[in-house]
Amino acid sequence: MKYLPALSIVVIFLFGCSIASKAQAPAQEAFRLALACPETDYDCQITNFTKGIELNAAVPQAYVNRGHAYRMKGSYDLAIVDFTKAIELKPDYLLAYGNRSDASLKKG
Repeated sequence: MKYLPALSIVVIFLFGCSIASKAQAPAQEAFRLALACPETDYDCQITNFTKGIELNAAVPQAYVNRGHAYRMKGSYDLAIVDFTKAIELKPDYLLAYGNRSDASLKKG
C-alpha cells in the first residue's frame, strides 16, 4: 500500500501537465509545490494541495493526495472527507476507495 500514494502523485502531475492552461497555472503551481514537499512533511503537502484545490477543485488526485497526508497525520475524518470527494469527482477511482477504506479502518 505504501507505493499507491507515490503512484497517485505521479498521476496528479501527469494529469496537471496534460490539462495545462493559463487559467489553471496557479493551481498547477500549488500542486507542483506540494509534490516538492519532503515525503514526510505532511503539513507542507496539506497546505499546498489545499491551495491547489481552492484554485481548481475539479482534480480528484489532489483530494487523494491531501487525504493521504491527513491520514498519515492521523486526521482520519479529514482524510475520509477528501477521499469521498475524490470518489464524487471520479466514481471509478479505485485508489480513493482503497485509501478511504484504510482511513476508516484506522479510525475504528
